[in-house]
Amino acid sequence: MAKSLINRLVEGFLNAFVQLHIKIPVYKIEHLATLVHHSMDGEKRNFHTSRHALAVSEGQDGIPTLAGLFHDIIYFQIDNGFPMYTHEMLLPFVEIDGDEVFIKPEFDVEDILFTFCLEIFEFQPGQKLSPFSGLNEFLSAFVASKALEEFLTRKQLLMIIACIEATIPFRMPDKRGISAYDRLEMRLRRISIQYDVDFSEHEISQTVRWGVTLANKDVENFAYKDVGEFLDHTWALLPETNGTLWATEVYSIRNYRQALLKMENFLSFLNPDSVFQQYKETPDNQYFNELNQQAHYNIAIARDYLGIKLLNIAIIEALALSTGGDVPISMFLGDIKHGAQKVERAEDYLPKLSLREDLEYNEVLYALLEFGRASDSSFDMKNSPLASFVYKSLGTHKTNEYLNSAKDMFAHRISPEDFLRTIEPNVVCSIAKACAMLAFTRREALLDQYGQIENLMEK
Repeated sequence: MAKSLINRLVEGFLNAFVQLHIKIPVYKIEHLATLVHHSMDGEKRNFHTSRHALAVSEGQDGIPTLAGLFHDIIYFQIDNGFPMYTHEMLLPFVEIDGDEVFIKPEFDVEDILFTFCLEIFEFQPGQKLSPFSGLNEFLSAFVASKALEEFLTRKQLLMIIACIEATIPFRMPDKRGISAYDRLEMRLRRISIQYDVDFSEHEISQTVRWGVTLANKDVENFAYKDVGEFLDHTWALLPETNGTLWATEVYSIRNYRQALLKMENFLSFLNPDSVFQQYKETPDNQYFNELNQQAHYNIAIARDYLGIKLLNIAIIEALALSTGGDVPISMFLGDIKHGAQKVERAEDYLPKLSLREDLEYNEVLYALLEFGRASDSSFDMKNSPLASFVYKSLGTHKTNEYLNSAKDMFAHRISPEDFLRTIEPNVVCSIAKACAMLAFTRREALLDQYGQIENLMEK
């Protein structure tokens, strides 16, 4: 039987301290587990929860286990601030200005652990912290060190801070070919001398190895062999960065499109070579190459999948905007259907289509659209019958061509009406007619739009 999250966290902390040969009272283990649980399992988190922390820390040695349990305890932009029990630790050293976080120029108290964090992350007093270059990892490392300082030595705390710094994702080597992990090694060596922390060369190297192993575990979903499972994790991230999607029956067509576009933009600019990391043959070359190849494949499929989904929702959005404006997505498409649940959906009124012999398709993409990702999400179905209809109608080449027009509409370079005119009329007509069956307040306008497009087809 599955254990509760809080008890799994308790076990995680207990196992870490056993490996480190440290005995501490059970009630203090409970306090540590509760701190992580309360901080990471709030209503706004969907992926970066304590389940993720447990998955990352599973099977690690004592130090990286503790680092893994704490590595995402702060996630400022998702939580809209700091978790309740971390305020007292953080506010003497950082200040919040709206949605921005700054390290204070001066501190009222001295804290060697905060100094260690500054040194390991190469941050400075007065610096603005960016969520894309270590804000959350930096503050998580400090919370971890403060929560654990009564149990661990300075050296062990430095190791944990370094391991959490290593989880800053998507970093490439600099122009000289020096990686983030090479630089971390150099900083540990310098701090060891500057602050009289007795690190051996082996301990420095081991710490960085732990860090790179933890970092790769943190993004392991990029190497899943089943691209549907990889997309499940991508979908789990969407509500965290697009809070409107939590309101399943309320979020609008535009809300959904903006969430997809944000993720598609991220994956379009993501260099697949930056996902997995290697330090002194950790991991070994064969395994590292396998991880890298799978990341390239999954990211490419995900980009194309999101592109088809974006084109589909762009047609729906254009129909909505040209007939009265944005509305809750369920008005045009129906409520989300899970499993065999009987729910009226727009796709129920689409004509049945098969793949066309004169068009090119990607079999993996088609299967994902037609049969679905690995599982449902709270805000979306796992399969995409409307997007599958669009893909079957247009094929790969025209889908990519029309996606560029959709992005022109999103950027207000063309009107929704002009965008619809670029799409093959039979596709728009079929979708407009299907949506009209559900959105009865827009039925006349949608059928009028449908009629106009049919007239264009006849001409």
